[in-house]
Amino acid sequence: MHGDFIAARDEAARGRAFDNIFIEKPLWETNMTDKHKRKSGKDVFKTIFGDKKSQEIETLLHNLSPDLVRIGIDFPFGEFYAKDDLLDLKTRELVTISSLVTQATLPQLKLHIEAALNVGCTPVEIEQAIIQLVAYIGMPKVINAMKVFREVLDASENKA
Repeated sequence: MHGDFIAARDEAARGRAFDNIFIEKPLWETNMTDKHKRKSGKDVFKTIFGDKKSQEIETLLHNLSPDLVRIGIDFPFGEFYAKDDLLDLKTRELVTISSLVTQATLPQLKLHIEAALNVGCTPVEIEQAIIQLVAYIGMPKVINAMKVFREVLDASENKA
């Protein structure tokens, strides 16, 4: 059973049709250089967070430790977010939001709610992604996440 999935995934990832998605190569077969991954990751990072916020985050991480830029930006955004062949940025942000809510990492949740809005998620999609977690992680974490979500919405309404 899993072999069928692996074969289908690999076939799709090698450029054949898979529900109208075409992929040049699977992630595990890419030959992107570290320099290319870094540039690609930073480009996606800027797309998601915007120029000003991405620079603030990068400066914060660099001031804490230059290694955090590589680990926190270059790696996830260059390795995963930049490979949008199978998951678009909206879906990736909803997955990230779900993970951050589960971990109760509220400062990072705030950033990724803003990012999700930047890449086209609607407030309803974000709200429903958070609410769905109540059955799995409990009310306290969902309530705290919803407070952060409302703060982000209030701030964005005040900017408009």
